[in-house]
Amino acid sequence: MSIFDCVPAIATINVLTDSTVSKMKYFTFEGHTFSPLYLAGLAEDIKYNYLKVSTSSEPYYSAVKNTIYLNFPTPKNAGQRAMIVHEATHAMFDFQGRKMDVATSESLSFIAQCMYARLSGAFNLNDPEDRLSSWDWDANGDAYYLPNDAVFKKGWEIAASILAGGVNIFAVSGRDVTEMRSAVAAHPNYKSNHLDKTDFNGYR
Repeated sequence: MSIFDCVPAIATINVLTDSTVSKMKYFTFEGHTFSPLYLAGLAEDIKYNYLKVSTSSEPYYSAVKNTIYLNFPTPKNAGQRAMIVHEATHAMFDFQGRKMDVATSESLSFIAQCMYARLSGAFNLNDPEDRLSSWDWDANGDAYYLPNDAVFKKGWEIAASILAGGVNIFAVSGRDVTEMRSAVAAHPNYKSNHLDKTDFNGYR
């Protein structure tokens, strides 16, 4: 690990071990269980270089290289910290060697990302418009949501249900699973590969 790579690695460790992750809740999606305890445990794997963290022009997780790539060296806001949780969720399921398709993998990660953001205290939870989102300005100067916003809108709703669920492990409903997978399938980055299998195989 280079000195430069140490910066995003330390930043990722700090996010995974912060108090917000400790407040996250367990949930299941298509038989796969998200565990905040497992997520926090990835910090140790980073320390021992089983899981690497580096930078790239776009954030993503490589199961082949066991590496989380971030498009920033350190997070400057809750949205970027939540992005670290998203990519770390992919790493968590790779660590477990779970078999799933891209739609399921991205659904789990977007829900976890939204849950972290909701718990961060950076958003007004009484305002449905104040959430993780993806938008731009049109020619008239008006804001509009981009096609990839659907994953944030649905993930935000599911995260709210999980946090309000009052159960040890919240099971995402069949309807929400279908709608979340559809949102992923409509995302420009996943339209062509949402049904492909991930290459998660464990990284130890």
